[in-house]
Amino acid sequence: MTEMFDQRAQALALLEESGDVHALAEGRKTLVKRLARSGDHEQAIDWLDQQNLDPQTRVPLEEEIAEGWFPQAPSEAAAWLLSRSDDNTRAKRLAEITGDWADWEANAAGAWLGRMVEEYGPQADQAIGRFAESVATKDPSTALEWLATITNDAERQKAAQLIGRRFSMSMMDGVDSLLTDSPLGETDRAIVLEASQLSRQ
Repeated sequence: MTEMFDQRAQALALLEESGDVHALAEGRKTLVKRLARSGDHEQAIDWLDQQNLDPQTRVPLEEEIAEGWFPQAPSEAAAWLLSRSDDNTRAKRLAEITGDWADWEANAAGAWLGRMVEEYGPQADQAIGRFAESVATKDPSTALEWLATITNDAERQKAAQLIGRRFSMSMMDGVDSLLTDSPLGETDRAIVLEASQLSRQ
């Protein structure tokens, strides 16, 4: 791994000298992603921290490291990425972590998301929407319960449309009764129902 890392680091140095901005960006991305996926996320982090990159360049590289590390240790990777977050990146990162996690381990993702809601409040609204959409076809009642907890009206209505479309792919009947038993308000119920019907047409 060290030999591979050294070779790629040297190649990056040459790209930096060449002034090829696009190739340099792709080279950095490949380096940290391969290190993280191979189980050497610490080396990827050490390398990144030594680069003194501006936030615009550093932020996507942090996300590449977390993505590569995530399948091996989701809780640790998520905690590290959030420790590198601020108010400009946190909501998006919470949503991406939740969506990826829920697709293959919904119960663990939901438990983690519950803690994030307690810690970050409305900044987790987008993440709640991603989680609810992810579980909508497998556990529609749970999806609607989570949907109802989104505090931002626009974010909740956006998620309601996406969940309604998911419902249309998994059930032809029963949406009305499902919504009646849900904690959603009348407006949100109508959005879910309309989206589920439009997607079938």
